[in-house]
Amino acid sequence: QPPRWTEYMLLADVRRADRNPKLHDLDGIGRSIARFGVIDQVTLDERTGQLIAGHGRLDTITAAHAATPDDPPDGVLVDEHGAWLVPVNRGWASRNDEEAEAALVALNQLTMNTGWDTVDLAVMLDELHRHDATLLATTGFSDGDLTAMLETIAPPADEPPPQDPDADDLVVPADP
Repeated sequence: QPPRWTEYMLLADVRRADRNPKLHDLDGIGRSIARFGVIDQVTLDERTGQLIAGHGRLDTITAAHAATPDDPPDGVLVDEHGAWLVPVNRGWASRNDEEAEAALVALNQLTMNTGWDTVDLAVMLDELHRHDATLLATTGFSDGDLTAMLETIAPPADEPPPQDPDADDLVVPADP
């Protein structure tokens, strides 16, 4: 296999897979791209010339181009004719159509199999929300999601929070 590389391709030339059963939160992807730009590139299968990853991002970028052709998101370039160029991960080629479809499913499903460490996620989202409330909307989680997570990890009001057994106890010397 040749090495992988990033190539900026004309938006109009990036081809979707013939079959893609993955559903997408296009509004959420749109908020994320509007805030952060295009961070996660779409991925092309060199054998088929079609995407194996990034259909939701492609749909979102295509909609943004239709709505505001003079205002591409960060990470999207504009050529001398005003056409949008999107970053595409290149260099992988499937052996056959079945392998291409298996890769498409794997790239979507494997990240969904694990879930989250709820405590760490709740703490991180709460910190993001406290820093800038608009950041929460870019993560795919809502205020209600955050509230529910925080309620599940909060100690009951009549119990003190658990202490970290590895933390050094603070000893305050008594006055003589």
